[in-house]
Amino acid sequence: MRACRFWTSGFVALLSNNQLVAVSNYDEPRPRLLAPCPEGEVSSWSLIPPAYTLSRSVEVLLAVDKTVYLVDPTEAEDKVLQNGPFKHASVSPTGRFVALITAEGKVWVVSSDFQSKYSEYDPESRVTPRTVDWCGDDAVVIAWEDEVHLIGPNGVAARYYYDGTVHVVPEFDGVRLITNDTCEFLHKVVGK
Repeated sequence: MRACRFWTSGFVALLSNNQLVAVSNYDEPRPRLLAPCPEGEVSSWSLIPPAYTLSRSVEVLLAVDKTVYLVDPTEAEDKVLQNGPFKHASVSPTGRFVALITAEGKVWVVSSDFQSKYSEYDPESRVTPRTVDWCGDDAVVIAWEDEVHLIGPNGVAARYYYDGTVHVVPEFDGVRLITNDTCEFLHKVVGK
């Protein structure tokens, strides 16, 4: 096994041969193979929990070579992208959006069906971020060792700098930013 991704009631394991195994219910763990995956180097992957898919089965986004595959129990559908390898893929908390880091280091926010591209952001850094997470369903957080960019709609961003290493902990409605000295919570403020 190479890695696991979890959701509330289950997980998906990525095996060394790119095969995906899903367990959808911890109470009755029945591992099942998802559709056969393409061969090649997996540069990143993420999952959409069953509660947010039309099929009500877990779906996995698997970045292989220059494209992304959407893998479910029956098929591995090539989304026919050309800007890979995608260094990070992160699905929003409601499964509606996907944040991708392209080979050039740009952040793309697309719909989870890959039919719409909502924004593109250039962090002006060729160093791959350590973390790509969602701040609620409205903004993407990318973080390096001591720098955080909060990317909102239309690619508008706020930048935060820290004296030491910052750790990003995603929560459903925001993100917690933790350093040796501080703990901050970023979230959307809704006006009346």
